[in-house]
Amino acid sequence: MDINRRKLLRTLIAEDLWKRLSPEEVRLYLLLIISIDETKEIRKLKKRDIEKCLGYSLTVGQLAKIAHSFRELNLAGIEYSKEKSEIKFTLLTE
Repeated sequence: MDINRRKLLRTLIAEDLWKRLSPEEVRLYLLLIISIDETKEIRKLKKRDIEKCLGYSLTVGQLAKIAHSFRELNLAGIEYSKEKSEIKFTLLTE
């Protein structure tokens, strides 16, 4: 699977989508782009790894709000698994 990270970032900038996101949402979106594993169909990140990279703790409510924002802007689909404490994601503009 070929992921064009530059295209994803250009879309974020060219359409001024980053202006509609909070700083936390921008940081998380960049983390999703960076952490793409091109060998796997389902992309996952552990919540503790997200928090380690971002430097703060995200609540389930914050993740739900971010997931809604990303879906609304056609950036990413995010599902949070509470029992596994991880997110599954798909970048929608790839």
